[in-house]
Amino acid sequence: MELWYFSRSSGVVHAHQLRVSVGRCVADLELIANASSPEEIANRVEFPPL
Repeated sequence: MELWYFSRSSGVVHAHQLRVSVGRCVADLELIANASSPEEIANRVEFPPL
């Protein structure tokens, strides 16, 4: 039996390095930072491009 333990995260942004340009990642990170509060992004995984 496999047990999964949940731990809190401040949020994760994952982008495939061959599918999204650096500039697009920076723009998406800026959008996330300006449009989201820490509580909104906590325990979430975002996948750019948005």
